[in-house]
Amino acid sequence: KMAHLVDENGRWTGGTTTVVQTGDTTDRGPDSKGVLSHIRRLQIEAHAAGGEFIALLGNHEVMNMQGDLRYVNPDDTASYGGESARAAAYSPTGEDGRWLRSLDAVAQVGDTVFCHGGVNANWAELGIVSMNREIRAGIDAAVGMGAEKARILGPDGPLWYRGYLLEDEWVICPELERALGAMGAKHTTHLGCYRDL
Repeated sequence: KMAHLVDENGRWTGGTTTVVQTGDTTDRGPDSKGVLSHIRRLQIEAHAAGGEFIALLGNHEVMNMQGDLRYVNPDDTASYGGESARAAAYSPTGEDGRWLRSLDAVAQVGDTVFCHGGVNANWAELGIVSMNREIRAGIDAAVGMGAEKARILGPDGPLWYRGYLLEDEWVICPELERALGAMGAKHTTHLGCYRDL
């Protein structure tokens, strides 16, 4: 709304603008169901206007799909009708779970790569399509199997990596240069942080 992309009723007014939302739409309050529904609607409305609303997975969406509910607001669970109804909604066949499993975790728009955590150089060498494919495959495969079965979902994967945020520039600049080069990009944005060469 502050960017004049939606009106007073939350309807798309952004025309041909491209918006990238970098995840963590769940575990931020009592109405994840409403937030996810709103984003799905904005995707449709933006597309109809010639724009694009790209929703990406964050670590909290994946945690919810995998049954890690430690950050879920009790009112959020109630909005789904209880724990079992919420679990069903996030399952592979549930409305929210089915849609979330269709999303990417990493996207490139022009020469900028977007993701929730960060793409280190090792993962960047896989390419964006392969990273997204591995993340999707790992979401359900990793349930009850440990991190080794889906290493891309671990602390150095695109959903959790914090190196670009926490390390000194002299440490991360060569890593970032290698990662951006591997993805054919000049910039990256993640966790509210924008970096370029």
